[in-house]
Amino acid sequence: MNYNEFKEAVLSKLKDIYGEDYTVSIVQVNKNNGVVLDGINISKEGHNCTPTIYLNKYYDLYDRDLFSFEEIVNAINDAYIKAEVEAVDFSFFNDFAQVNSKIFATLINRKENESLLKDVPYIPYKDLAIVFKALISDSTIGKGTVLIKTSHLERWNVNVNDLMDAAKKNKLEGRTPIVTSMTDFMKSLKVTSDTDMSDMPFEMEGPQMFILHTEDKFQGASVILDNDFMKKFVDYIGSSLMILPSSIHEVIAVPMNDLRDNHFEEFDAMVKAVNTESVDAEDILSDHVYVYDNKTMQLLMPNEYMSMQAEGIKNNIQKM
Repeated sequence: MNYNEFKEAVLSKLKDIYGEDYTVSIVQVNKNNGVVLDGINISKEGHNCTPTIYLNKYYDLYDRDLFSFEEIVNAINDAYIKAEVEAVDFSFFNDFAQVNSKIFATLINRKENESLLKDVPYIPYKDLAIVFKALISDSTIGKGTVLIKTSHLERWNVNVNDLMDAAKKNKLEGRTPIVTSMTDFMKSLKVTSDTDMSDMPFEMEGPQMFILHTEDKFQGASVILDNDFMKKFVDYIGSSLMILPSSIHEVIAVPMNDLRDNHFEEFDAMVKAVNTESVDAEDILSDHVYVYDNKTMQLLMPNEYMSMQAEGIKNNIQKM
């Protein structure tokens, strides 16, 4: 079966399983970076929380002959049973006073999300966009996030600056900024008899690297927005940082003092290669590096950083 035939076959089979008491449908869900996924929704009247089970990954398993069609349907059915919730009280989301303590900021690529950003409040941040989510925790459904849209602002009668103010104040569980050295990260990787050792660079060569992320490792590239955290880190390192956008979940920081020259083009090529070969399309943050300047405490594009460096040299020469 091709993908379209697979979707229709899954839909038909699940309708047979659940019968007339349930509504089974396929919906398209817009994800980060313009990625569109097909999800199965299975809902029952009176249930206001409907899990979305994405079909794309299941088709990949089917297409590679890793699972039979019957096994795929059973897996989707099991996923729905585990996620099924009769009713959740979301009335609190109508009141900004009850939501603002749950808001956090995250970073996405502005150009790749032009369509999404038409309905989402954001703050431009270089060529990126700061968007906002609410961290929802419920005893019934567990933890989840809700992307804040323009319709929410209209309902709450607030603006995007109010969201940013709330995000700066909040200290949410799991959102604590963390620094992990690349050496420690590599040591933490699990090695089994099946591990391809050729892909395990145990001895790290070149400049020292650090991974900046949140404690929950979810959309943690936004730690670079935390001025207190970044100031403490650059003061400790004693250097400006080259920032490699590993994904929306973390960034890699390289002290500029460890680089003989700026290597911007070389690192740009590295980021592009990793994005192409190893990062899911919806997790890509950017295809090029940035610099976090330890004098201005700002994120800069490489050309901005080089201009500032040249201006500083020029001013020093004039003072001689």
